[in-house]
Amino acid sequence: MELSTPNIDKSQFMSQSINGEAMIDVSDKKVWKLVLSISTKGFKAYYLNVPTNEIVLHIDKTWDCDESEMLHRLQETIYEHQSLLTEHPTTAIIESCHFALAPKEIVNLEEDAELILEQVHPLNWEDLWIDTIKDVTVVFSLAKGLDSFLHRTFIIDKVISHFNPLLIKAFQANTNKQKMLINLRDGRIDIVAVADEKLLLANTFDWQDCADASYHTLNVWNILEFDQKNAELHIYGNKELRDAVIPALKKFITFVIPQNESIDSLIASAITNKQS
Repeated sequence: MELSTPNIDKSQFMSQSINGEAMIDVSDKKVWKLVLSISTKGFKAYYLNVPTNEIVLHIDKTWDCDESEMLHRLQETIYEHQSLLTEHPTTAIIESCHFALAPKEIVNLEEDAELILEQVHPLNWEDLWIDTIKDVTVVFSLAKGLDSFLHRTFIIDKVISHFNPLLIKAFQANTNKQKMLINLRDGRIDIVAVADEKLLLANTFDWQDCADASYHTLNVWNILEFDQKNAELHIYGNKELRDAVIPALKKFITFVIPQNESIDSLIASAITNKQS
């Protein structure tokens, strides 16, 4: 589906957050940028104020489909919200189960990235992205044709993995401690684990209930042989979900630390390089 940019009046730039806050003028492209979060589970569009790190959720669309259907769903959603078809600089956050992690020094060329991803997911990848955070490179891919659609439709300045905000946060504090960060969201949990400033694991798991989320967290904790009394577990995400899983986790882990900083705030900081 080819989408052309329509004539847009300025009133369409008066974005409103999903929770009903006051209207905000996001028309200044030197101040605001567009952030798109894309996965087979849905689509979110934010406006990010680069100088202040303020991030406003503009569109939140849920779906559950395979990759071949996802691009069609995304195109339909963009068509329904043509106010997104502007010349704002845009960052795309891609969540994909087709990813591989590698040390930064061994991924020098796109050909290297293809070889690495093919070792984990032996398919013919046409769309391939590379996201480097400190000494770690995430190689990932999603729906065929997604990259060309994004560049044809938006002013894309960056494409990053959905692990990027958690990885930046995990590496932010220079510590030799074992540390695990999890992000709880509807139906999925992201887990990042580091020790001695090195990445040990980054993965995303599906879950049906709080027992699932607790199981995935404790299973990774045990596989990595984290110290129950000294290692730290930092929990991000939906407050209700956090409150539901914390009691079970505290039975096995001494330092369970709920984080008030939202994942949206982590996304903003990752994109603007303003770390709290």
